[in-house]
Amino acid sequence: MEDDNIQLSEALNVIQNTFEMIREIEPLLPVSSAISFREKLITYKEILEQEKGKEYTVAEQEFLRRAEELLNVYDDRFGVDDFIDYDS
Repeated sequence: MEDDNIQLSEALNVIQNTFEMIREIEPLLPVSSAISFREKLITYKEILEQEKGKEYTVAEQEFLRRAEELLNVYDDRFGVDDFIDYDS
């Protein structure tokens, strides 16, 4: 956890909530040969976002919303902000 002053019980709660978010996103991902959840998440997110002007399906919208929420948790709570290479 990025905040060194966080109580153990609160840290465990954040981690459990993050795992729950991952479990909710996994069924929204397409079948992939990638083993890593991170790789599947980012690959699918980038594929959807590269299709400029596309109208997303309800499932795609839901995936993008949840993926953004999860990435924000990683950044805000864990200090991980390098999931996506925005320079490429």
